[in-house]
Amino acid sequence: MPGCSDSTSSGGLPETVSYNFHIRPLMSDRCFACHGPDKNKVKAGLRLDIPELAFAELKESKGKFAIVPGKPEESELVKRISSADPA
Repeated sequence: MPGCSDSTSSGGLPETVSYNFHIRPLMSDRCFACHGPDKNKVKAGLRLDIPELAFAELKESKGKFAIVPGKPEESELVKRISSADPA
């Protein structure tokens, strides 16, 4: 794939992350069933397939955002997928 580096750093991660090559397949497999284009199956009012909605304030958590571009530590999505808390 042009512009996409398959070489990895010492941690086994790619040197350059490509949304279409690395991220989109994961989200398609694991996120879009509940947070994707099927309006009848959307949970918690969160759509991740449309940037404007993925970056919007969460309806159920005022002042919080699923994705905060450039600030993963402020993104609820990152907090929740990296948490050991089952709730």
